[in-house]
Amino acid sequence: MDLAALPEGPPFALLKNEYDRWPAGRADELGYRFKGYRIDGSGVPEFLYRFDRFEVTDRFEPADDKGLRRQLLIRLAAADEKDVRTLWFRAHAGKHLRRTQSGLCADNTGLTSVLRKDTARLATFRHVGGQRDWIVPLEVDDTAMISLRYQW
Repeated sequence: MDLAALPEGPPFALLKNEYDRWPAGRADELGYRFKGYRIDGSGVPEFLYRFDRFEVTDRFEPADDKGLRRQLLIRLAAADEKDVRTLWFRAHAGKHLRRTQSGLCADNTGLTSVLRKDTARLATFRHVGGQRDWIVPLEVDDTAMISLRYQW
């Protein structure tokens, strides 16, 4: 496979619990605001956006084999003590999703998502409304980091 499609839809959601349906719609309608991008000294792009009260730096770079490394830095920009919903990150999504081993999740197209072991321990594999998701709850007191790799 020379071309891989990453999971569609927003990467983050504020859910009441792990069984809430993942939001659908346009990013701007869901509270996302694109803030631009920058290129680091190695030529790697970092995309900057805001979701709700969180500032996100989303970095993609080529992996050694066929794949991409993705690193997301999430910063709490403004606290809202009234909103107790957890920020969730969707590492993978699809109709035919399966966990292949600890820390790995694959779909029927051959795309595999690999989370670090400490993050994978927190992840939940779920089936809601005909969609399978691999989601991770994040407690962002100040900053949080997610690192994953997409392989194909």
